[in-house]
Amino acid sequence: MPIRQRIAFSTAGVMVLLLLGLSLGSHFVMSRNLHADMDARLQSVYNAYRQSPSGIGFANGTITINLPELDPFTSPGLFLQVVNTDGVVSEQSATLADQPLAVPDRVLEANANRQDVYYETSIEGTEIRVYSAPVTFSGITNPVAYVQVAESLKPLNETLAQLRNILFFGSLLATIVVGTVAWFLAGAAMRPFAKMSVTAQAIGGADDLSQRLDLPSSGDEVERLAETFNAMLDRLEDAFQAQRRFVADASHELRTPLTALRGNTEIMRRMVASGAIDRDDLLEGLDDVGGEADRLTRLVQDLLTLARADVGWRPEMVEVDLTTIAREAARTAAPLTTRHDFGAEINDDVRLPVVGSADQLKQLLLILLDNALTHTPPGTSVNLNVGADGDQALIIVSDTGSGIDVEHLDHIFERFYRPDQSRARVSGGTGLGLAIARWIAATHGGTIAVTSAPDEGTNFTVRIPLNRG
Repeated sequence: MPIRQRIAFSTAGVMVLLLLGLSLGSHFVMSRNLHADMDARLQSVYNAYRQSPSGIGFANGTITINLPELDPFTSPGLFLQVVNTDGVVSEQSATLADQPLAVPDRVLEANANRQDVYYETSIEGTEIRVYSAPVTFSGITNPVAYVQVAESLKPLNETLAQLRNILFFGSLLATIVVGTVAWFLAGAAMRPFAKMSVTAQAIGGADDLSQRLDLPSSGDEVERLAETFNAMLDRLEDAFQAQRRFVADASHELRTPLTALRGNTEIMRRMVASGAIDRDDLLEGLDDVGGEADRLTRLVQDLLTLARADVGWRPEMVEVDLTTIAREAARTAAPLTTRHDFGAEINDDVRLPVVGSADQLKQLLLILLDNALTHTPPGTSVNLNVGADGDQALIIVSDTGSGIDVEHLDHIFERFYRPDQSRARVSGGTGLGLAIARWIAATHGGTIAVTSAPDEGTNFTVRIPLNRG
């Protein structure tokens, strides 16, 4: 069901419930008040009759009863009756037309106990409200008679019926009006959302994430929703562009070694086919094939690592000693440092406990060391410093190479980003190392940052929370 209909029907439903409660309450209060007025009126008639000197008298054991004149034409709905203590009618008003008011035994019993009672009965299908009270005299213990004053309930019931009709049709009209108003108001409120939906469908159908929703100057939820949707489109557009670049770069990176592999194997096939096999040329070709295969292996491994990172994979985390891991990474990188002035400042006596993966942290260190050793000229300094800074483990890999231009620093951790494309491919790098390093640091709750300037060298700083607990 559309939201517009749900709003209209919900509003009408709430209105029905409110009006139903109001109607029931109004009917209850009106009925109670009308009955209370009738009861007071009946009791007033009884009191007036009892106080009348010509009403009921008692002398020398004899009861005298004189009923007031109640004309059926002037008082058609008022009835008066006197019964003795046995319930036998002694006198009744002309309005009863010789039809006695029924007096139940429970009423006679209550009157005998000097209690007045209200009850309802009927005469020829007409409902009657009756007030029955005992007649007592001073000096006499028991009542000498019982008086019933009654009035027809027909006017009261007609009044309540009219009230019910007014409440019903009034509530029905109010519900229709409120539902109609809610329908149009909901339509007006939903109109901007309908426009947004059409625009969103157009964006999806055209596969053009550069389009944006028009921002209404309403300052309400619609404007905030449009702003949020446009911000989401911005992120989606950036993500899709990054994905396209990633796919294009990955395809290019895979195509380069595959082309080299195919070229070398074709050369060796021709050499074998012609019978002119030169051992040195064959070994050189095999070395090239092995090198490209190694490069493909590294590239595929890096791609798999980032693919696992994209789906939220996390390595198993345990407490490890970063000092030990750093020392192992320095030993592993030692064969690559022969042409550089390499230094490692690691205090083996200071334990740096962190919660993480030893393999991942070692890979992070090797990526930073390999990056520094690969992209700096021979003879320059490369240093690894590992220590503590407050409640964080601190890793700094610095070099005195040519540095990185400022315009590249914001992109240095992007996948396949290379400040110098030609040098990077010659060095055999995949362009994914620093992206993996950033993911490893983030996975361990840490951060990685770079500072650099041309001809002044580069510093990579990693901070990972220490596990002091």
